[in-house]
Amino acid sequence: FPVTIGRYHNFKDFMRFPDFKNPDFLFKYQPPNDHPKLKNAQSIINVIEKEDILLHFPYQRFDHVVDLLREAAIDPKVRSIKINIYRVARNSDVMKALLAAVFNGKEVTVIMELQARFDEENNLYWSDRLKEFGARVIYGVPGLKVHSKLLQITRISGKKEQFISYYRDWE
Repeated sequence: FPVTIGRYHNFKDFMRFPDFKNPDFLFKYQPPNDHPKLKNAQSIINVIEKEDILLHFPYQRFDHVVDLLREAAIDPKVRSIKINIYRVARNSDVMKALLAAVFNGKEVTVIMELQARFDEENNLYWSDRLKEFGARVIYGVPGLKVHSKLLQITRISGKKEQFISYYRDWE
C-alpha cells in the first residue's frame, strides 16, 4: 500500500470527533466571557488608552472587537482603520462597522482574502460594497493564503498620533 505523508488540512473533522458514548470525553459548552475591564466600559478606546487589553478567543467575546470598530467609526479623533480579513459572514457586523466608518469620513483600508474556503462569495460581496462606498480594498496575494486577522486604528489625540492594534492568529 502506498504511504502518504503530509499535513491533514480539514480541521472541521475535529469538531465532529466521535464521543465514543463515553461522558468522560465530553465537556460542557462554555460560552465566551466578557473581558472584566470591558464588561461595563462606556468606551473601549478610553480603557485601551489607560492600559493594554489582551483578549483570548474563544474564551472571551469577539463582540469586544466589533464594539471597538463601532466606536472607532463614530469617534471624531479616529482618522483611519486598516484591517486584514480572511472570512466574512453574509450579515457581518464587522463589515457594517467598516461601512459606518467610511460614511463618517474615516479612511478605511481592507485587505480581503479571497481564498476563504466556502466564503468566497461573501468576501466578494463585501469587497464590492466597501469599494462602492469609498473604502480601499486590496485582495490577498495569489497563492498565499493569509489566516491572520489584523486591525489598526489611527487616532489623533491632541497633537499625538495613537495606534490601537488588534491581532488574531487563527480563525
